[in-house]
Amino acid sequence: MIPVVKSTYIRTPNTCRIARIPRATGGFSDVQESLASGGQLPLTLESLHAHTRSHYADYRLIGGLAKGEGGLRKERIFPSRGLPQPSTITRIETNGRVIAVGDVHGDLLQTWRILTACGVLREGDNGEAVWCGGDTILVQCGDILDRGDHEIAIVVLLRELHHQAVEQGGAVYILNGNHESLNVCGDFRYVTAGGFVESSVCAGYDMVDVDGSWEGHLRSRVGLFRPGGPLARELAHNHTVLVINDTVFVHGGLVPEHVEYGLENLNQDVTDWMLGKLDRTGHLCGLPELAAGGQTSVMWNRAYSREYYPSLQDRLRACSLLEDTLKKVGCKRLVVGHTPQTRGINGECGGKVWRVDTGLSRGVLGGAVEGLEILPPHQQSGDVAVRIIKEM
Repeated sequence: MIPVVKSTYIRTPNTCRIARIPRATGGFSDVQESLASGGQLPLTLESLHAHTRSHYADYRLIGGLAKGEGGLRKERIFPSRGLPQPSTITRIETNGRVIAVGDVHGDLLQTWRILTACGVLREGDNGEAVWCGGDTILVQCGDILDRGDHEIAIVVLLRELHHQAVEQGGAVYILNGNHESLNVCGDFRYVTAGGFVESSVCAGYDMVDVDGSWEGHLRSRVGLFRPGGPLARELAHNHTVLVINDTVFVHGGLVPEHVEYGLENLNQDVTDWMLGKLDRTGHLCGLPELAAGGQTSVMWNRAYSREYYPSLQDRLRACSLLEDTLKKVGCKRLVVGHTPQTRGINGECGGKVWRVDTGLSRGVLGGAVEGLEILPPHQQSGDVAVRIIKEM
C-alpha cells in the first residue's frame, strides 16, 4: 500500500491557480521528459500482467490480445497507429444511434459491463475487446480519472474501440470532466493507491522499482499528466462540448455565458492548455476559467443536476435557464454527467436535460449499469426517441 503522505496546496505558475501536490515532489519542472517517448505510453501487456497479478484480480487486459493468465505478448497496448490531432470539430451529424454513458471513475469492470449492456462491446474469442456497435456513436461524458484503480486502462479501451468503430462508420468520443482537469492541474487528492501504481507502470517502471516508493509513483503521475505530458496530450483530444444532431453533451452543465463565448473556443482553450501550448505572452496557457475554472464552468456546473429541487420555483428557474441555453446552441436537449443520480439515469424539464451519471464506479456508489440511447429522427415525423438502456 502507498503510505499516507501529508499534502499541501502550492501554486503552480502559468498552469492552475491552486494545485494540491504532496510535499514529496518539487512540482512539474523536476519530471524528466524521458518518462515517455514519442507521445506514446510505454505500457506493455507483460508489465500490466505483473501489475494485475500483484494487485487486481478483475483487471482485463484490453488492446486486442488477451486477458487473465494467457496469451501475453510484449508490446504497447496503447494504439500503435498514432493519435489523431486534437479535434476542433464541435458539431457532428449522424444517421445512426447515439449512446451516452456517464462517469466511470477508474472502474474497468463496470465500464466493460455498461458498454456490453449498450451493445457496443463484446468479448472476443481470446478475451479481447471487440466493437460490435456498427455505426453507433458512443459518448463517454467525462470523469474517467480518479476514485478507481484502472483509469489509464479505460482510456486505452475507449481509444481502441474508437479505431474499430471508425472502420464500421461509428465513433467513440470522450468528454473531459472536472477530474481530468484536476489531474492536469496536479491535484491528485482523489487518486487511489492503484491509480498511482498504474501511472508508474504506464510510465515504464518495473513493479520492483516502484513498489513502496511514494515519490516514484508521484513523479510518474506528475510527468504523465502535467500540461504537455503524454497523458495530458491524450486528454487534449477530448471534447469539452460536443453537439451531435440536436443534442449537446457536456460533463457538468452549459449556460448562456458559455455559448456566447463560443463552443469551439471552449474546446480549443482546453486543448491548448492540456497540450502545454504558449499564449501570446510566451507563457504556458492557463486553466481555462469558463471551461474548467470554477463551480460555474462547463466541467463543474450543476445547474441542471439536482434530482430533487428544494422548491418548484427553483426547478422552474433551472428549466428556464436550460431553455435559453438550448435556444442559443440550436439544440433540443442537453446530456450531462458529473452529479451521481441515486435513482439512475433520469430526465428533467420535459426531457430537455438528461442526467447520465449513475455513480457507476464502485469507488463512488457502484450504481446502476445504465446508458442513454438517442435514436435518429423518424423519417416522416422527425421525432427523436430517447430511452434508457439497462443491464439485463
